[in-house]
Amino acid sequence: MVSVITSTGTVPEGNDWFLTYRLVRADGVLVSDASVTVTSAEALWVNVYDLDTQVAVQDRSLYTAAVTGTAAKANNIVIDTAVTALLTDGFWNGVDSTGYNFFYQVPYATWMKPGRYRIEFALDITEPSGAGPTSVDLGKMRWATTVTVKTMVGA
Repeated sequence: MVSVITSTGTVPEGNDWFLTYRLVRADGVLVSDASVTVTSAEALWVNVYDLDTQVAVQDRSLYTAAVTGTAAKANNIVIDTAVTALLTDGFWNGVDSTGYNFFYQVPYATWMKPGRYRIEFALDITEPSGAGPTSVDLGKMRWATTVTVKTMVGA
């Protein structure tokens, strides 16, 4: 079993979504950028679904992104916990004093209308081996969260 501590909230329409999570592998170790499978062409998958549509339509993603392992590291999607402690900045918004190690921004797009959305993530992770040249493939870590977009009140 993996552990994911999520921090989400309500977003006013017209804004990007900034999502932070604390990811812990099944062996109790925090996921770090060293855990991201760099050799994977698509180490991170993100899909967003509209929960306010008819059930048959809810399984069609409105937003899809695939990120390579090197891009996930370069863009600090997975925090390098060997260099930096878990972050407790404004993006974490006081969820707890431990912090987060995963950050993702869904950029604003016209499909982000007021309503509820499910964001699903899948991250390829490995266990770096200190004893030899190989790493152990731990497979995909998956999690999901819900974002509510609120209507902006016009002037």
